[in-house]
Amino acid sequence: MKSMVCSCSERLTARAQRLMDAGRMEEALALFTQAASMAPQEPRVLIPCACALAGSGRKMEAETLLKKACDVDVGNPAPLIFLGILYYDMERFEEAIAAFSECLKRQPRNALARSYRALAQFASGERGEALGFFRKSGVPESNVGFLARFCLLFENELLVKEGVLSPAGEGPPSNAGIPLRFSERREILKSSMKCLDSGDYVSAARGFRTLYERGFHTTEVVFYLALSLMELGHYERAKTIILEHLKRESDSPDPHLMVLLAKAYLFLKEIDRGFALLKAVPVQGPDDYNVTCLLGIAYILSGDREQAQEWFVRAFRNYYIDTMQGNLLPLVKKISILT
Repeated sequence: MKSMVCSCSERLTARAQRLMDAGRMEEALALFTQAASMAPQEPRVLIPCACALAGSGRKMEAETLLKKACDVDVGNPAPLIFLGILYYDMERFEEAIAAFSECLKRQPRNALARSYRALAQFASGERGEALGFFRKSGVPESNVGFLARFCLLFENELLVKEGVLSPAGEGPPSNAGIPLRFSERREILKSSMKCLDSGDYVSAARGFRTLYERGFHTTEVVFYLALSLMELGHYERAKTIILEHLKRESDSPDPHLMVLLAKAYLFLKEIDRGFALLKAVPVQGPDDYNVTCLLGIAYILSGDREQAQEWFVRAFRNYYIDTMQGNLLPLVKKISILT
């Protein structure tokens, strides 16, 4: 009889999950709640019900179910991970750390629990230990929920820290207006790209600026010059260069350049303009990741952290990108510099 009840409750849970995926949240919650009442001793039912409740804002009810799941199966590490995530989202960071630590006692090799514990440690002020962990162990690229929370925390930290370090100076013009030979242009472009790839943004900006000031005004040069300047904090200068280029262009504006312009607007606190560009720019493929991620940053700037996290979830769920090398580790590096 007990197995029949569990089987029925698990079927209800599966149906509820499909309803939730289809956006029919109220119907899903009704089925989740029914399933949990039928199988109050079954973590495989209690956990998804708790997650659905938490996602709809009913976090205290979710906490009750997750605690029950922990109590009925004391050797199971899974409820503790979800309880820790719930505490993290509620900004109860010490309790989150305790839950993840207890999970690791039961399952020491649980990499996700270790990563979440480091995230909670950073949020609680234990920054040195947390950054050391991420520099050494990296970030679990396959878990969308973690990646979204990671980006929300670290991108917000960078926005808070903005202006703490003075941007590097641009230096004097280098023979502005004097044309470059083809071989010179090619060599400067090659070396500047190498500097950009290695994170030497000062040298990259200097090289691209030399090309730009000596008459090499291609979209590629404008894009990488603006990108380098933004990495150094020169958002106003980058915006000006992009707008000057767009005035000269007779063709349709390059979508990559428009995304970069939107970023400049956001970091210059011209949030409405940034929003408008990001929602209008016609991009395709992996570059949609940049648009989606920037919308997450835009919502951070507008004070809506829940929407920001939703956009980061979309970025990692819907678009392929080398998240570790291209986005996540640079975030850790930037935070390390500012901390």
